[in-house]
Amino acid sequence: VSYASTMFKSQKFAEAGQSLHFAYQREPRPIFLFNAGQAYRKGERYSEAKAAYSEFLQVAPDHRLASEARGYVATLTALLEQRERSQQIEMALSDQKAESERAKQLSEENRAKAEANRAKAEQAEKALADEQTKQKKFYRRPWFWGLVGAGVVLGGSIAAGVLIAGAQRKTDATVAATFQF
Repeated sequence: VSYASTMFKSQKFAEAGQSLHFAYQREPRPIFLFNAGQAYRKGERYSEAKAAYSEFLQVAPDHRLASEARGYVATLTALLEQRERSQQIEMALSDQKAESERAKQLSEENRAKAEANRAKAEQAEKALADEQTKQKKFYRRPWFWGLVGAGVVLGGSIAAGVLIAGAQRKTDATVAATFQF
C-alpha cells in the first residue's frame, strides 16, 4: 500500500493501480479497489478504472463511496463508448483516405500506362510509315516519273529530228531533181 501511495504521488498512476489491485488480492479491503479505480482513472486507463470501480461496487454496494463509484462507472462507460465511436470514425476515415489514395494511385498508373501505350502506338505508326516509304514501288516514286518524262521528251526530240531529217532529204532530193544541171 505504501508503494502504491508513492507511485500515486509520483504520478505513476498505472503502477499505483496495479499495486492496489495486488494489495486487494492479499488483503481484500474494498477501499483498495476504489483507490485502484482512482489511480487508473487519473492515469487515463479508463477500462481498468471502470473494472476496478465495478468490482468495488460488487463487494461493497453499501460503502459510503459507492454512489461516487457509480457516478465514475457511468462517466467512464460514456467516455469509453465515445472513444469507441471516435476510433470507429477515425478508422472509417482512414479507410476512406487509403481507398482514395489507392484510387488516385491507380488513376495515375492508368494515365501513365495510357501515355506509354499512346507513345508506343505513335512510334509503331511512324515505323510503319517509314517502312512503307522504303517499300514504295518504283513506279510510285517521283524520280521514276521524272525519268519517264525525260525519256519521252528525249524520244520525242529524236523522233522529231528523224522526221525532220527525212523530210529534209526528200525536199533536197526533189530540189536536186528539179535543178539538174
